[in-house]
Amino acid sequence: MTEPAKKEALMKSCASMFVTSHQSVVENSKKMLLEMKRHNYVTPTNYLELVTGYISMLSDKRKELVDAAMKLRNGLFKIDDTRAKVEVMSVELEESKTKVLQFQKECEEYLVVIVQQEERGGRATEGCCRS
Repeated sequence: MTEPAKKEALMKSCASMFVTSHQSVVENSKKMLLEMKRHNYVTPTNYLELVTGYISMLSDKRKELVDAAMKLRNGLFKIDDTRAKVEVMSVELEESKTKVLQFQKECEEYLVVIVQQEERGGRATEGCCRS
């Protein structure tokens, strides 16, 4: 449905609602006159105040809806942005893990070399002290 057609349908349904409510007030005013002997006048000004109130309420609700949609859109953007950052961090973490494993292997190799050198150094020291 096109935008003008949507607006036209909305206007027709709103007009129908206002007619129904106005007729309901007129009927209840007649009922009030019969039961309570009190007059309740429905003037065009009353009707226009109702329409003005409805327009104001509709405007407020539309603003609330736009604000909520904007919050949702911002939240989705933040989630997407965070997901992208987490993906980058995951790649960096994997790279760091491989580097850490490599450094651990090198440290173990160096430790073996150091232990061997200490053993040789200890033997040489023992040999020096015996002479």
